[in-house]
Amino acid sequence: MKLQDLHKDSNKYLSAGQVAEIYGINRSSVITACNKGRMDENEAVNTVLGWLISPAGAKRLWGDRRIEIKDERKMNDNGHTNNIRPACQ
Repeated sequence: MKLQDLHKDSNKYLSAGQVAEIYGINRSSVITACNKGRMDENEAVNTVLGWLISPAGAKRLWGDRRIEIKDERKMNDNGHTNNIRPACQ
């Protein structure tokens, strides 16, 4: 992905924080995956504001995880997820 292309399509990409919230993972895990090159140049780009990640790239790496945790997370009144996990048994 080229920086010139980001300007016209910036609303199509997610921040590391958004990816973390969607897939129930730590923001630092998303950043580490980007830094280690787990996504190709069409899936993520590092900008001065942070990583911008394509939804397809995020889904490729963490798509299965979203399915596993969807019942463990609850939405608050603002439509955001609370990181509530069931107690260990």
